[in-house]
Amino acid sequence: MSLIQERAEGRSAPDFCVGRPDAPAARWLGSWRLCLRLAVRDLRRARWRTALGIATIVLPLMVIAAVGVFFTSQQPAPAAMVSADMGSGQALLAKGSTDGMTFPSVWYAQDGVFAARSGQFDRTGLEQVVHGRLLPTGSAQVTVRSGGVLANGTSVRIGTDPGYDGMATLTSGRWPTSSDEVLLGGLGLASGLPTHGTVDIVDTTDSVSVVRSLQVVGTVRTTAPVLLVELPDARTATSWILLWNKPVDEQEAVGLTRCGVSVASRDLVANSRTTASGDQGVVTLIVSMLTVGIVVVIAAMVAPVFAVGAARSRRAVALLAGNGATTAQRRRYVLSQALLVGVAAAVLAPVAGALLGAVALLIYRQHHPGAWAGPVVVPWPWGLLMAGVAIAAALIAALLPAIAASRRPVVSSLAVNPTPSARGGIAVAGLLIGALSSVLVWRGVQDALRGPMNSPAGAAVPLTGGGIALFGGALMLVPWLMGRLGALASQLPVAPRLALRDLARQRTRATAVVGSVLATVGVMIAVLIPLTSQRASQIYTYQPAIPPGDVRVVAPSDADEAVIRRVVATVVPGAEVIPMITAPPETVGIEGLSQDTVVGSPDQLAQVYRLTAQQHAMLRQGGLVLSPDGARPAGLRTETGTVTVRGALQLPYVFAGDRLSLVPINPHAVEIHRLPDTGVLMPLAVAQRLGVDVGTGTYLIHGGDLDDGAADRLQSGLGTYGVTVDHPDTPIHTPDLRLPVLGVGAVLLLLAIASGTFLAQSDRRGEDTIVQRLGAGRGLRRRVNAWWAAAATFVGVGVGLVAGWLPGTAMAVEARSRAEMYAAPWGIVFVLLFGAPLLAAALAAAFTRRTPAEAGFRRRRHRLR
Repeated sequence: MSLIQERAEGRSAPDFCVGRPDAPAARWLGSWRLCLRLAVRDLRRARWRTALGIATIVLPLMVIAAVGVFFTSQQPAPAAMVSADMGSGQALLAKGSTDGMTFPSVWYAQDGVFAARSGQFDRTGLEQVVHGRLLPTGSAQVTVRSGGVLANGTSVRIGTDPGYDGMATLTSGRWPTSSDEVLLGGLGLASGLPTHGTVDIVDTTDSVSVVRSLQVVGTVRTTAPVLLVELPDARTATSWILLWNKPVDEQEAVGLTRCGVSVASRDLVANSRTTASGDQGVVTLIVSMLTVGIVVVIAAMVAPVFAVGAARSRRAVALLAGNGATTAQRRRYVLSQALLVGVAAAVLAPVAGALLGAVALLIYRQHHPGAWAGPVVVPWPWGLLMAGVAIAAALIAALLPAIAASRRPVVSSLAVNPTPSARGGIAVAGLLIGALSSVLVWRGVQDALRGPMNSPAGAAVPLTGGGIALFGGALMLVPWLMGRLGALASQLPVAPRLALRDLARQRTRATAVVGSVLATVGVMIAVLIPLTSQRASQIYTYQPAIPPGDVRVVAPSDADEAVIRRVVATVVPGAEVIPMITAPPETVGIEGLSQDTVVGSPDQLAQVYRLTAQQHAMLRQGGLVLSPDGARPAGLRTETGTVTVRGALQLPYVFAGDRLSLVPINPHAVEIHRLPDTGVLMPLAVAQRLGVDVGTGTYLIHGGDLDDGAADRLQSGLGTYGVTVDHPDTPIHTPDLRLPVLGVGAVLLLLAIASGTFLAQSDRRGEDTIVQRLGAGRGLRRRVNAWWAAAATFVGVGVGLVAGWLPGTAMAVEARSRAEMYAAPWGIVFVLLFGAPLLAAALAAAFTRRTPAEAGFRRRRHRLR
């Protein structure tokens, strides 16, 4: 019996050469098969380490998958909305625009070719366009009042014809039989409207309000959030459902669109394959950057698991080498464990993420009835991408330990504490790689932000390649930094001295822990710097639409001013109602200025806008006053960030006869950020003299007790009128995108610190046992472990900040052409630099055992199955 056959039957040392000499593929497959069997055995031995490795990969990918399921289901594709919009019809027709012209003609279908005839956009005209029936439908924004309940939402018009199937489902009561009856939708139920009785509907069309009293006869379920469902009316229909015996093809849709009919074809939506090249390039850029970033971060986080595993298996690797295993075979022995961990995470992450996303979606819809109520959509391509990311991250994380294990000499592998020497050349190479990759990253950011938007995917190559190289170069500096720390520890107390010397001696173990923190912090700071700069720019350029603290009421042109004054006097005693007359934008037409003109009496304008005595006097003399903070020339952008102003900013315009002229002042440079988008203030007499079309539509509520709830109380009392409040303390109302980044980054950083600290302390059981046998108590051992974890985390945070600062600064600085400002998140940097090491020290102290386990390897018999 040959040696190969004996090894295949398990009667000899582990076999890495199963197969026949004349079959290389069989030998390669046999080698992997046996490596995987050995990996199963080793992973069973270290169950906790295996579970930690799988959890480290699964948790971030599970959250990403859950977010994908949530937002994909909340923002459905157009194909998922077809039945909700057009029932069982073939197309939805609506009146469109034709390059500024009104609907000029009616089209009829003759063998799929359209020709024009004069007509109107109605059922009679449209029935000449295509063969088939037309069902009226449409929607409108309405306000519903019933008792003390006030609700705003959409009212849709759906009938009982089979052509409306799929648009709504009756859940209780009956379908309306007349125009005086309505059904209550899901949004109406959540708003507290009654399911039976009478409700008042306020329609606002062309600034005229119409109130109708309707009877609620039942409830209905729709896919889109709907307040009410009414019967359709052909006289007021805004769109038509086309019932035809064949799909509406592209030629027919284009023919109608050119004439001014907006066409949504079921066939074209379902079979659409076109995407704008610019949008596709942006999507490609974002997906490629996020994918590479996720792979790098997860690989760095799970690297300590495989580094500790490779260190624990160095004797097994030496035994394999002693039995004739080649370098490639020893490398496969380590990579096989990573492959199994990656496959397990690839199965668990998408499934757990889909379930988590579905549960989050159901909870969200219960608390937000106005959300989309379609089915849960699982984007399986993204699930496959997450599975690929899990496997790739595991293999990348285990690549360096596998290469190190395959190249380690047998004698060095059998040594108790192998201590490789730190090479300064590797640190110099890391600096060079970091410098070159920095140039590459900056170039990629320039291409992404300033390059042509029809091919932004080209920026993905320098960004992703440069980012990975930058991370690799930073990681090459870590062993040298560990050696320097050990050399500087001789003058420190015993606990930090022991910790830093062990950190310098076991640099492979420390580098794996530092790398996980480094990658997480680097990605966090690279994203937070441009977001912080964007936020600073928004705050810097913010200008209130109305005086801070006042309330603005936007009313239709037929609104009764006495009603507004009465409601204000009841809700906000002591407040003053100031009617403001507004004119259309650019009424004055001063060249080079984009302006909104506000018309009123000089006294009213001076009071509301806090004008100076000089500005007030100019208004009384018949002049115009620019908004006190000035006006920005339309569309002005420069690289330097300044513009030379030759017109008046604080001084008014002067009216002389029928001409407007600027007050001459000395030219001076003004930062673009300080030029807000505001217009001019015009006295009513001047507006009448110029023939400006003005109308009262805005009322400013000034003075009184305008607390935070004043706007809500005014909205409830004024019904359909829009109420706006400018809060001086919170000038920016857009969501702060830094919060989700901080949340995800904090979770990943906590996971990286906890897993790295746990694995490092588990691998340091031998050193911990030696320290105890020398007479050290648990307190000293805790301090040593705490100092070890704090030092490793501090180095990781520091190097990560440096590595992430450059791409973040590049994105913030290169975006200055878009009126951005550069700002660094110094508070977050301080918390990361000092809070993360303290957290790691606390976790390490908590992980310290009362009685450390005996160092050494247990010898067990394992039978290959």
